[in-house]
This record gives sequence, structure tokens and C-alpha cells, in this order.
Amino acid sequence: NVRLPITSGGADYDLSAHIYRPIGTGPFPLAIINHGTPADRNKLPEVRLGFRRAANWFVSRGYMVVVALRPGFGSSSGPYVEDAGHCHRQDFVAGGQKTAAIEAAIVVAASKLPDADPTRVLVIGQSAGGFGAIALAGKPPAGVVGIINFAGGRGSNGREFICAGEDRL
Repeated sequence: NVRLPITSGGADYDLSAHIYRPIGTGPFPLAIINHGTPADRNKLPEVRLGFRRAANWFVSRGYMVVVALRPGFGSSSGPYVEDAGHCHRQDFVAGGQKTAAIEAAIVVAASKLPDADPTRVLVIGQSAGGFGAIALAGKPPAGVVGIINFAGGRGSNGREFICAGEDRL
């Protein structure tokens, strides 16, 4: 594990991250994989870096991969900054934009890594990370050439219930 410093919304954060590198010399296209959010916010400190199999799949195809825990998750610094309000009054747009802002900051920081090609960046997300990636697609940082969303969404209590209802989502 490494630390990935980012700046978002005028605040500095130090994120727990894992960088997977292909064999050889770069520059390598970059794939950034973003995690979801547990339904129980008390479990945010328990979130760990994951996506090893997905990262290895991209590495086997010549990508450098960055997996980082956003602020408030695991051992990353800072508070949880993606709150979108009480379950029954979720502001999904605001929540998506908050996640996208952090994901954009990760793109900027990861694009500066040695051997990364900042002109060929994929942003990949699962659950809330995928929801943020979709929001990011509206105004992507320079170099982002693709977005991949796996089961993107947010606002569930983990029991097949969508906060504020499907219509609002």
C-alpha cells in the first residue's frame, strides 16, 4: 500500500492506495478503480483496498492501475465528504457530484505518477464509485477517455430499499 495525496474542494487528503504496474517501461494507460460505500456509515473505517483481480486483468493488458480509498474510508485521511442527506430526502445529484469531485482529484494525482500516461485514463467504479464515475462523465478531467460503471448506485440501506424511492433516484 502507498499514500496518494490529493486536493479536492480546497482541502488536502492523504489516501490509502494500491498501485499496480505492468512489466516494462511506460508511459502506460491508466485505469482508476473506485469502490462503493457500505450501507452502514459506521463501517466506513473498515473499508479495505480491494479489486485485486480486476486490477490484475487491466495490468495484463498493459494498464497501470490505481485503487484508492476516498476520504473517510479505511485509513485514508479526512472525514466522509460524500453525504447526500437523510435517506428519505437524498439529494442524489449532490451525492454523485461529491463523489465525482473526489474521483476527479484521484485522476489528477494518479496522472502525475511516474510511467502513467495522463492522456489515456479510464475511470471505473462499483456501486457508489460507479455512480460517481457517471457523474464525472458529465465533466471529466483532462485525459479521461472512458468511464466504466459496475452496478453504480447509491442510497440503499442494503436491504433492497432505495432511499427516497426509485423515482427520485
